[in-house]
Amino acid sequence: GGSASAFTLITVVSQSQAAGNMLQPLSIPAGYRVAFLGVPIRAYTLQRASDINGPWSNIAVATAGPSGIAVYDDTNSPPVNAFYRTVYP
Repeated sequence: GGSASAFTLITVVSQSQAAGNMLQPLSIPAGYRVAFLGVPIRAYTLQRASDINGPWSNIAVATAGPSGIAVYDDTNSPPVNAFYRTVYP
């Protein structure tokens, strides 16, 4: 037998505040790779808007892996601006 321990910090913010879980988007040949931090094995809705104030659209459901990182390749991003955020549930 063995034992393990862990510490999880969860911050709840209003919809008008920027989420602190988004990682830097990476340019890929077909668009952008969007990554964020979450609770391992939890599914999050990824939203996108062309303006920081919205309107926001659901574009994908991404599940954080065992390390707590979720990745989504946005191959249909807007030509000018794209802002991303996550929502749960």
